[in-house]
Amino acid sequence: DENFKKLIEGSKFAAWPGFGTFKKGKIALQDHGNNVWYRNIMIKE
Repeated sequence: DENFKKLIEGSKFAAWPGFGTFKKGKIALQDHGNNVWYRNIMIKE
């Protein structure tokens, strides 16, 4: 989607080749030093 591409181009992720384009792979959940809780995480195809 062109809108998504424009958002990436204006972000810190613009230098990451292929960012946001992968159809398969792994995910990472980050906390950036803060307390976080995750519950009922589901990934659908």
